[in-house]
Amino acid sequence: MPRVLLLPSEGVDAETARLRAAIRSRLRARETAPVAGHVALLLRQGLLLRRAVRDAEVVHAIGTAALAAAIMGGARRTVFQPVAMPTRRLTHWLRAIGRHRDLRVVASSDAARRRLVTGGVPADRCTLIRPGVDLGALPVRRDDALRAALGFAADDVVMLAPLEEPHTSGRAMAFWATSLLNVLDPRYKLLLTRGGVAHPADDLRERLIDSSACVVADLRQFPVEKLFAGSDYVLLPATGPVSMSTVAMAMASGRPVIATATPQICELLEDRHTALLVGELSPRLLAQRVLDAAGDPQQSAKIADRARSEVYELLTQAKAVELYRQLYDLAARS
Repeated sequence: MPRVLLLPSEGVDAETARLRAAIRSRLRARETAPVAGHVALLLRQGLLLRRAVRDAEVVHAIGTAALAAAIMGGARRTVFQPVAMPTRRLTHWLRAIGRHRDLRVVASSDAARRRLVTGGVPADRCTLIRPGVDLGALPVRRDDALRAALGFAADDVVMLAPLEEPHTSGRAMAFWATSLLNVLDPRYKLLLTRGGVAHPADDLRERLIDSSACVVADLRQFPVEKLFAGSDYVLLPATGPVSMSTVAMAMASGRPVIATATPQICELLEDRHTALLVGELSPRLLAQRVLDAAGDPQQSAKIADRARSEVYELLTQAKAVELYRQLYDLAARS
């Protein structure tokens, strides 16, 4: 096993933090303090990390700030893990770095890998490693104490929308679908998360027929993996690229998932097998899918069980750590 240095950027999600902990524990990797993304600090951090970076055989940089620090620190071999869908600018930067450095890039989805490869990153330098879920951190049983702390009644039907991406999470669609459902039955409630990212759709909360039908949970107080236990359904109304880690956690939560059929979502979810999918970006159809799930609880339970079984088979944290071990070995031999 080569000497590996984990170099994270600030602000990565909790699931990535758990993956780092597993890599440290199982692969005996070292880890530095998170790298700040401010341009004025990058050069200084890169210089301070120079000795640790050069002592490592492989540097695993998580996020663009960490990659910049690794390059400035003189890393010989770098594994780069983006924390979001790669942009065109990032792809061009990676292509330029790859001409002069030994760089391997991790893609969390086929869609991300296609974007990297079509942007010029060599296919043999781009590895698909889907997110690994820490199943022990995801309680499956309903937590009534948590629901009460969030302000929900025992008979409320709570729909958790955990996606955090500002422009692709589909929050507006979740708002309007909740408004429709709330007219039919006031027990339908929406649970949103807030992790410090501004969402253009958040002001729609005031337009709900019953504003109490929407509760926003602060992720600093209620970690997202715990919020699944306070919900009855999970809504993933994505309109574009989103966190595949969140999708995998939704599958592992033991709750029926209702999602839009984007190319990225469809890599993990199959309609009426592991989720109920909506073919259009329509609040009405999203609300109808929730009613379909509520109307056939036996079928919904089967869908949720199949989704969790697929996570056990394909998306466990142990599997992700093993794939990273293989990638580190490959990088060290190059």
